[in-house]
Amino acid sequence: MTRRALTLGLTLVCLAIMAAMITPLALLSGVESLEANFAADGLAHRLAGDSVIRILPRLIPSQSAQDALDRDNRWLFETTIGATRAQVLIQDDSAKLPLQALVDLTDPVRIEAALARVAPGLPVLTVRRAAERARVARCLEETFALDDDAALYGRPDTDAWTRYITPVGARINVQRASAVALEALFDDNSTLAQRLRDKAKPQLTDVTQAERQRVEAVTTSRPERYSLLIRTTLHGQARQRYVIIDAGASPTVSLDLEVAP
Repeated sequence: MTRRALTLGLTLVCLAIMAAMITPLALLSGVESLEANFAADGLAHRLAGDSVIRILPRLIPSQSAQDALDRDNRWLFETTIGATRAQVLIQDDSAKLPLQALVDLTDPVRIEAALARVAPGLPVLTVRRAAERARVARCLEETFALDDDAALYGRPDTDAWTRYITPVGARINVQRASAVALEALFDDNSTLAQRLRDKAKPQLTDVTQAERQRVEAVTTSRPERYSLLIRTTLHGQARQRYVIIDAGASPTVSLDLEVAP
């Protein structure tokens, strides 16, 4: 009886060790898949900033994107990844480079080198939650003014707000953006560059000239630029992310904001 118990105990220990090894291996093996990008750490509608370029070629359907552009140089498509329903609005901000060229520039072979330059270039916040560490992109740091959650949520009539979510879904900080940046996101999905070029719009008096120049410099510095408004829905929970990609020879993410859906 003792020998059987010992054998059973050893078997259970071995199974536990194997399970502990298989789980991280399975996660690692799925990192390159679309579902892993959306479902990492149980947050099935996560779209990390540094994974936008990586998954873009596989997210876009195979048909020519250029043919799908509407008169405003926008292209809206929907896709389902696992249980997640994603709606993506891609817009050619420059009207100079066809969307298919962006797909060609971001093929899996060339994008690894680009990602090596993109990820280190983004300021990040490192947070601890239990025993885990999570990194979250923090873009255009100089244009944001930090504020505490209570102050922001205590004023529901504030112009606009954006929040950053860790890969495990924990809200770690709330940051106020200047009106010139967020007004473009919350109105009619037009981009900041378009809004600044639109002379019919009234000037925003609550933004300093230096602040306006900093934002404009980042979002209009390169002519080949695309914006993505990405909405994902899982089990009735919606999230929305706004990304600007500079589509040069080495595509980079110049703006990455999670905005209120």
